[in-house]
Amino acid sequence: MRSYPLPLLSVVMSTPKNPDKFDLGKAIAEVRIKQKLTLREVARKAKLSHQAVFRVERGLSGLDTAAKVMRVLGMGEAKVAQLVRQQVQHMVGAAA
Repeated sequence: MRSYPLPLLSVVMSTPKNPDKFDLGKAIAEVRIKQKLTLREVARKAKLSHQAVFRVERGLSGLDTAAKVMRVLGMGEAKVAQLVRQQVQHMVGAAA
């Protein structure tokens, strides 16, 4: 049976209507920026295209690709698992 990556929630930055929205892509982008890395640098280290990293940061990619980027950024397995769980919980909550 083939598995398909779960899509991340589309990017909706914090707004007055939804200030507490969790955004995995935004969290990844913030870590990359704090480390002063470009999309291309992260992409090269993750063996992905810079477009793939861009899609991760915009919430338009699968969780498997996001996990690759998080590992490159030094977000350890525990942090990756925590953020993925949070993202899935938000996806389930949004669908309810």
